[in-house]
Amino acid sequence: MEHEPHIPAVEQESSIDDPPDLPMELEESLDDPAIHNNELQPESEITFQLFEKGTQRGRDKLVDSHGYTYKKKMQRSNVTYWQYTVRPKRNPCKALVTQRNGKFVKNNVLHNHSPSTGSDIATKVTLQVKKLAAQDLFKPASAIVDDVLLKEIGNAPCPSLPKPEHLARIANRQRQILRPTEPKNLKFELFELFFNKSRIDSLSVSESYMYVAVFK
Repeated sequence: MEHEPHIPAVEQESSIDDPPDLPMELEESLDDPAIHNNELQPESEITFQLFEKGTQRGRDKLVDSHGYTYKKKMQRSNVTYWQYTVRPKRNPCKALVTQRNGKFVKNNVLHNHSPSTGSDIATKVTLQVKKLAAQDLFKPASAIVDDVLLKEIGNAPCPSLPKPEHLARIANRQRQILRPTEPKNLKFELFELFFNKSRIDSLSVSESYMYVAVFK
């Protein structure tokens, strides 16, 4: 009895539309994609600095080491809550700082905006300009600004710092608060700084007088 020769099975031809065979390891990697942790990482350790009357309206201002600034949201007997100074109507930042017993603790909410680099230095410079302007009413505001900038900053860049001319206007506005109000009629108080008794005595024996008028 003759046996038919063994003919191996013809391998099935693959279609060009069929995907190519992939190694098992690669197939497993495609079937089980790696899950990436998209959660925001917590911020590093933060330090805070409190400036009394640090805002433009003369209210307290809190600045952290990252450049974020805060204003008071609510104050109670033993706790104070601080919120970010800029509060837009749409998508406001929900980062909050709690002050209790002299310690500041930020919540776990991350800021939804970028910080202002050098906010602490800019606030310090502005407060120093106001202070010196109040102490010396006759020194030019521009000279006060130059002295403060040279002392506090030097040549170091500070993106949050106002322009020198803006700081000079802040100094002049601070002086306006200290200046006496202009008289509305002839019944006004005469300050001895400009017209004291010794000057009156000198005028009484003088033969000629010189007047200086200042007009606006």
